[in-house]
Amino acid sequence: MTSPTCSDGPSTWSPSAGSTRCSARPSWLRHGPSMRRDVLLLSEMIEAADQAQKLTDGITKSFPDIAWKQPVRLGNRIVHGYGSVDLEILHTAAREQLPPFAVDLRRVLASVREGG
Repeated sequence: MTSPTCSDGPSTWSPSAGSTRCSARPSWLRHGPSMRRDVLLLSEMIEAADQAQKLTDGITKSFPDIAWKQPVRLGNRIVHGYGSVDLEILHTAAREQLPPFAVDLRRVLASVREGG
């Protein structure tokens, strides 16, 4: 018996259940040169989320204009999957949202070093 196909990727066929379950590979499971870059991006995003979770309430409340929860949410999405991880979104976040966030973090660090 041939296995039915899914429109969005490979599938598994369970003859006993008489059904098809789509098991499309997440977009981050690529092969080739870009895989190394993607894995590094994922690990760095997860590390940023872990560090953001460790911030004290004093720091986060002193700088309410910074979106402290965004890295945590993104890290949770990467770690737990929640259906899929879209690398294009991660690349866009790294390109467009990370630089302003880094500026904010430098501002926080300078303030902490000054005792403020």
